[in-house]
Amino acid sequence: MHARLAVTSSVDFAAKTFVAELTDPLGGVLFRTSLSAGSMTGDPVRGKFKFRDKVARVLGGLARLKITKHGSSYRVTLQSYGDLSAAQAEMVLHVFAQNDEWTLPNAVWERTKKGWRYTGR
Repeated sequence: MHARLAVTSSVDFAAKTFVAELTDPLGGVLFRTSLSAGSMTGDPVRGKFKFRDKVARVLGGLARLKITKHGSSYRVTLQSYGDLSAAQAEMVLHVFAQNDEWTLPNAVWERTKKGWRYTGR
């Protein structure tokens, strides 16, 4: 999943609990994955953060997370494994970093051979 998170100031993602959540258009939670504060490494001054868990593919959970600051937004690339049996073509992505919250608009998701991909449309 790739997304852009608009910000008005820098965010230290490494120092915050990180949560990515998929909901249906009515707000029902379909999938949620999270990281505890301190689990990812990064530099808030450079605006680069990352996390990797090689066993997530087998055990489930967040496998890869990369966050990079680009101007007044952060680009987030995330790969997670888990039960997406309730997933559907229209889902809303919510990203939380403790007191910060972003909601990406209701968009079309595309089912692929490897799972679901956020199209951003």
